[in-house]
Parts: sequence; C-alpha cells; structure tokens
Amino acid sequence: MRRGALGLTLSGDELVVRVGPYRRHLLLPGNLRGITTIKAMRDGDTLVIRPRGA
Repeated sequence: MRRGALGLTLSGDELVVRVGPYRRHLLLPGNLRGITTIKAMRDGDTLVIRPRGA
C-alpha cells in the first residue's frame, strides 16, 4: 500500500479506518478511549496505534 492510501480518524471511542472506497469503524480498547490524538505506524503487516506522545 502506498503512503497516504490509509486514512485514520477518531470519532468518539471509535477509530475510523479508510482505505480507498472502504471504511471500517473499530471500537478502541479501554486504554485508548477518550484520547484526542493518536500515532499510527506500520510494523510489517500490522498497524500499531498509540496515544500521541507515548
């Protein structure tokens, strides 16, 4: 996947993941609920999501 093809948005306690025309709403785990900014990076085939600053 090329850089910029993945879109991430926080919406309440959900992470909205967009890839092309596809969109998926994922409920964040308890330790990430209520945060306002995230940091996302790819580790091989895995998307790693953390609170920004962690």
